Amino acid sequence: MGLYAESKKVAQHLLGRDLEPWETIVVGALSGGLAAVVTTPFDVMKTRMMTAPRGRSVSMSMVAFSILRREGPLGLFKGAVPRFFWIAPLGAMNFAGYELARKAMDKNEEQAAEQFSQK
Repeated sequence: MGLYAESKKVAQHLLGRDLEPWETIVVGALSGGLAAVVTTPFDVMKTRMMTAPRGRSVSMSMVAFSILRREGPLGLFKGAVPRFFWIAPLGAMNFAGYELARKAMDKNEEQAAEQFSQK
């Protein structure tokens, strides 16, 4: 959410205006996809911990060092590209829906304030 908010501010600053709905979808997709790539190492480590041989206690640091030693730093990012393309559309829908709901609530709040001032 933080990455989306900052990305939206940067896009609005560069364009000098509010974003169009399709631009919001693009920013949401890129933000969601980038967040997915950044968190991939944790997902890789979690998967390795879950698939460790039964009865064997494995810590996150043990898994991380094992991956780094055997596969190098890129081993922590296995599956990052498919993960990006899996999460990006979800981010687009999520943030577009968020903006739609936020605008509806803002409009409703403005109408309530207008009705209150008329009374």
